[in-house]
Amino acid sequence: MEKNGTASKMTTRQFREFAGAVLRSLPDDLDPTTAQLFIEDQDLLRKRLERALVPLEGKLIMGGEQEMKLEAQTFKPASPADHEIFSLTITKPFTGLEMVRDDGFKDWRLWKFTGKEIATPQTKRFKLVLIGEQPNFEAVVRELKKHGRIPQGQWRKAFKEAFPETDGSLIGVADSSWVSPSGGVHFPCVAGYGNEYFGWTGRGFGDDWRWLVEVA
Repeated sequence: MEKNGTASKMTTRQFREFAGAVLRSLPDDLDPTTAQLFIEDQDLLRKRLERALVPLEGKLIMGGEQEMKLEAQTFKPASPADHEIFSLTITKPFTGLEMVRDDGFKDWRLWKFTGKEIATPQTKRFKLVLIGEQPNFEAVVRELKKHGRIPQGQWRKAFKEAFPETDGSLIGVADSSWVSPSGGVHFPCVAGYGNEYFGWTGRGFGDDWRWLVEVA
């Protein structure tokens, strides 16, 4: 590490080693929709990396019993278990297009929202369900209706606020009310790395997806 005043600067060799470590750490099962999102919007990718690579200077590194106690104090639930009933609350309503904006899409004003807006604060009950591999989005909707009501997509944002940590699950809300500028129909979801985004409905879905349904 080279020092220049109070600022530190990586050497060329260290940068290459770090870049190699990042590439080796990329998972083999990265969701293709998420990968394509970052390919098309590299500013969003840069922001995600900046958020993840916060400086470690000044942080206390501990081990053993002290570290276990610290983890117990800071632990937050990742997400509910399958079929576990939980409540979500929208305290401050937001529009469908505001969700697109908050997800980092620069062209959010060119999107169309065809669903119904949530205009008032409200609380509802939900659960997450597994429905196995499905050939298309229509099959997803058909299977989910056997478990409950498909909620409005805005509840994805409430879910993420209630459960900010990720356990690696792909979580979808089967509300296809968002249309991109290219005409693609999308639904709100949470990727395995915890980032909120909009998935394309014109695809099949693996058995690793968990879906949010509203409990009557």
